[in-house]
Amino acid sequence: MSFRQKLQAELQNVKFTEQQKRALKTEMRQALKRTSNQPLLEQFLAFWNGCTEISIPVLAGIVCLMVLGFSSVYAHVFIVDETIAALLLKTAVDVCEVYYINQGVVVL
Repeated sequence: MSFRQKLQAELQNVKFTEQQKRALKTEMRQALKRTSNQPLLEQFLAFWNGCTEISIPVLAGIVCLMVLGFSSVYAHVFIVDETIAALLLKTAVDVCEVYYINQGVVVL
């Protein structure tokens, strides 16, 4: 048996018959109808639980722990008081060479 004949014989096992093709089409249509009737959240949960090993509550807990852990480290980055804000504004104005107003402004 030549290589080409062996390949043809193997491909016969891979090909679907017409009956198998029709059965697959009907199964795919039924699955599409089932999922199209579900709300988006249920579709997402079905996808997540079918494709990952981590459940959503565990993932949410991990993210919360990471936020709590990193928040103490990076908290000083997000804290800006009035003096730092004024200093930043003055430096930005000096760099842009624009005059700033020292006194309050009344908007009518």
